[in-house]
Amino acid sequence: MSFQNIGVDIEKVSRFKEKLDDDHFLSLLFTPRELTYCRSKVDPAIHLTGKFCVKEAVLKAISRNISSKIPLLDIEVINDATGRPSVFIKGEERKDILCSISHTDENAMAFVVVIN
Repeated sequence: MSFQNIGVDIEKVSRFKEKLDDDHFLSLLFTPRELTYCRSKVDPAIHLTGKFCVKEAVLKAISRNISSKIPLLDIEVINDATGRPSVFIKGEERKDILCSISHTDENAMAFVVVIN
């Protein structure tokens, strides 16, 4: 396996905790599937923050490979039945993009690797 690029991002959970009732703000960053998943959790803000970190890390990892920035809504982070996140871009699962999310009560972070 050869690595093409990496990206990492960390954010404060409080940033999203303050916006939990702002549907307009959230709809600019997250797809309906992402919002449904996060809102099903005990602490939606932690999960929203983690997904946002993945999106930012994806942009950092692929920025050298594309000439224009991908809108955040075109990047979707979907969890399977075990909770493992996968990255979709424009509705297509990207098996060449691997991600990991971690969080505390205060911060969430994501690490993304693009592979060949």
